[in-house]
Amino acid sequence: MAKGARRWVRRAAVSIVHKSRAAWSWLRRQRTLPAPPPPPLLRGPTLRGEADALARHSLSDFVLDEVLACQGGTHCRLLGSFRGEAALVTLDLRAPLPDGAALASALPEMRAALSGWSGAEYSFYAATLRAAPAPQYALQIHCPASEDAVRRARPTRFVTHVETPELYAERVEPYVRRLPPATWIDRVCALEAERVLFAGGPGRGFVVVVDSKWRSHPRFTHHEDLRAAWRGAPWTDALYLLAISRDPALRSIRDLRDAGAAAVVSAMRAALVAAARDVYGVPEGQLRLFFHYCPRFWRLHAHAARVDGPASCAADRAHLVVHVEDNLRRDPAYYRDATLSYRLREGDRLHAVLDAPA
Repeated sequence: MAKGARRWVRRAAVSIVHKSRAAWSWLRRQRTLPAPPPPPLLRGPTLRGEADALARHSLSDFVLDEVLACQGGTHCRLLGSFRGEAALVTLDLRAPLPDGAALASALPEMRAALSGWSGAEYSFYAATLRAAPAPQYALQIHCPASEDAVRRARPTRFVTHVETPELYAERVEPYVRRLPPATWIDRVCALEAERVLFAGGPGRGFVVVVDSKWRSHPRFTHHEDLRAAWRGAPWTDALYLLAISRDPALRSIRDLRDAGAAAVVSAMRAALVAAARDVYGVPEGQLRLFFHYCPRFWRLHAHAARVDGPASCAADRAHLVVHVEDNLRRDPAYYRDATLSYRLREGDRLHAVLDAPA
């Protein structure tokens, strides 16, 4: 073998040995190094677009414990866990065609089978799309889900309570004082800046935010002019805003009892109206503004929703903001002394407090 060829073989052999040693060393390190941590759970909308990637990992980790509700496959509420943390998962079937115009245009192409005939003006058919798209679901994840959240998600009966001022002072107020403070409000204001549409107001002030349950809202992005991006968009039909007090002493309308209470309510009303009008292009005449009593969480907050939109405005819990403001102007102690009626779930903790023997 020529001298040059021997030199090339020697160098190749040395290179192979070195690479083998490096590979062996790498394999040994992989055996001793801890496994990489699992991806974080999906905990609501993110500000930088990581939601899709997180969802792909999170959903594969869901462990089902119980089906809480299921309505023919169009709505399903599941109780389970993600990596040991309790979770509520809600699935709602989305319509394959988005609006009436799309349905009308697809009507000639539908297959129709007679399912019932009344003998008069009515005939009933089962109609199916010839080329139906794959089903799409709106997915909501609540994790970690508290015991109260799981209790609210379970089907149950409701009971009406009549709360006198004496009953509030004797049972409800002590119960509310024992509840942990709603510190998540400050976290939302700090971590989800795009949701905060107003901050200020009299006293310790309040914030106006987009309700996180507003499922039809688009993804939040860093946009130079959010008002221009959101104003008058189709999803404003489901507008839902909250004005939340920053004062932990104001837990509900029961705590609006001093001379400045009417001014707080007036400022909340004005800020909600301005946010709906200036950010979303929804005028005041199309808004329903109300407080809940009993509230879902015990920090004073007012709701703003479209009059003709899907709103959580239960007749037995809603107190219109203009009525609350007027009552307080007439008598600052109105809600301290008022008798209020509302409904509670049978399994609710407050129901147990009120239903306990004297």
